[in-house]
Amino acid sequence: MTITTLICINTHLPQVSLNLRLNFQVSTSTQACEKSIHRIAMDVLEVQEPELATPELYLSLIECFAPNVDPEQERHADKSKVIADVSSFIADSNAPHRKSAERIIPLLDALAAVCVQWPGQTFAVTMSLSPEEVKLYVAENSEVVSRDVVEHLMKIWNLVREINAKFHASAPPSLSSDQLEAPPTFTLDPLITPLVREIEREIYAFSFVRLKKRFEKRWALMKEFLKFLVSTKEISSNLGGMFLRLARQLDQPECPHSLPPTLRDIREELKSTRFFEREDQWAIREKDFLNEKQARATKQDGNIGSNGGLRLNAHRHISKLLSLGDHIEAIIRVASSRRLSSYIHSSTFEVEAIQPYTRTNININTPPDFVEQIARSIFPVDDPSREKKICQVVDTASGWYRYDKSETYNAHCECTLLFYHLEHPEKPPLRYIGVSKSLCLGCKLFIDAYNSHATHYEHQPIYYRSTHWKPYRRWISVLPRHATSERNHDFLTNVVNTMSKKAEHWLKERMETEIGSKRYSDSTTASERPDVFQYLDSGKNSRVGSYDEEWALENAKESSKVFEVLVRLWRGAADLAKRMGQYFGRR
Repeated sequence: MTITTLICINTHLPQVSLNLRLNFQVSTSTQACEKSIHRIAMDVLEVQEPELATPELYLSLIECFAPNVDPEQERHADKSKVIADVSSFIADSNAPHRKSAERIIPLLDALAAVCVQWPGQTFAVTMSLSPEEVKLYVAENSEVVSRDVVEHLMKIWNLVREINAKFHASAPPSLSSDQLEAPPTFTLDPLITPLVREIEREIYAFSFVRLKKRFEKRWALMKEFLKFLVSTKEISSNLGGMFLRLARQLDQPECPHSLPPTLRDIREELKSTRFFEREDQWAIREKDFLNEKQARATKQDGNIGSNGGLRLNAHRHISKLLSLGDHIEAIIRVASSRRLSSYIHSSTFEVEAIQPYTRTNININTPPDFVEQIARSIFPVDDPSREKKICQVVDTASGWYRYDKSETYNAHCECTLLFYHLEHPEKPPLRYIGVSKSLCLGCKLFIDAYNSHATHYEHQPIYYRSTHWKPYRRWISVLPRHATSERNHDFLTNVVNTMSKKAEHWLKERMETEIGSKRYSDSTTASERPDVFQYLDSGKNSRVGSYDEEWALENAKESSKVFEVLVRLWRGAADLAKRMGQYFGRR
């Protein structure tokens, strides 16, 4: 009797399937044969991945596997492309766009940063700019933007107007355009300097509590480190004394008038030592300091060990303490700009506080074995430690954050602003979001997905400064509302789906990194892979890594386990047929 068994396997590739037709000449029951073939087919079914879930679920799971995702990646985005794109949105066609954009980009980041009054706050701003009106849109992560923040921004802009008027009214006509656009020294008119100092006091007083908390966070260890640097003559005792003076000033209940001059002095002294270009050198000296500190502790108690995981990151800490000075300088550069004078003087200025985008009843209905399904799609079926790795993944993911359906969640401020401008297209903003803090992983993935679909739906891509790559729990995506137009409904739906695919990709990579494997499957890139038949018919070793070396190298992280399983199925079925033929031949 001839038995024909046909196995059809869906490879998740467009228009691709594999049919295995096996003919066996047998004279007895066929049940054992078909059971064997069925078991082989189940290996393929096991690697089928679960349906695409919401971005919130993937981000919650990523947090379990990588609370600090890629902290060593470059944090500062290349600004050259951003400047060119932002400049196209300046309304005045006669304006020298690039020069204007070079000032507006840091201005938006500065205006977002000076909104922060308390630790834990995060702000984002956008701006629409025309000779008739300058409008600043402000959003916060967790709260409605307070009236204090709006008034603070209005005070700063009024001082910008005064500085601009006095600076250009007093500037000698013999000065060139380049001199007028140079970093301001404010020696041209003694009336300008007091206004600059007033902006400094306004900003430092408003953000005093946040600055105080940031300084106190690491001062105890920082003080020891600075003493170490003074003792090794890496820094002057004068600079060390400035930091001690700063500590006394930040210990006050309110911002003293002497605080801005102290921060200016520290900044200038550090510039003279090329501090801002010597991050690596500071890291080396910090390591020496911590090792010496540990050696002293070991000598005292007799216990040998490492430095206990101590990490100061002094260069980054000092840079963040001085960052308000950078933002003040960005504001002053705009105030002193001749090119932007028409916007500053002829236009009205308004600050609009944007209500946070909120969602309730966030329900992530996933199968109980959702994490296990993802894990099974990652690790090859022929991996002898596969089940152990899957169990490790499931155990690690057991603590993932689950959203409460009864709670209201706020979108992050960057996403709130994107949605606001999507729903209010009548006044398009500059194509740049100023942020007080680098974007989290969720916001980066969302905005990148937004930009990937924007042009197709006649929207403009929007840009940002940098990302710190960290996943945050409670993050929510922006979804269409009932009143959202059909076009924007489709647009946001595609944005969220694209983000989910990217977040799934990140999750798989982090799962494998946690377990120690470097091989994973990514269904979202399957359509970019070569046709499986090309390799099955080629006579080559059908492992992904040996198909086409150039393709395999380029896509090593995105290779599908489906190919491996198909080959294993083919070989297993052929081997089974051979063994059954031998078995029945003997009978």
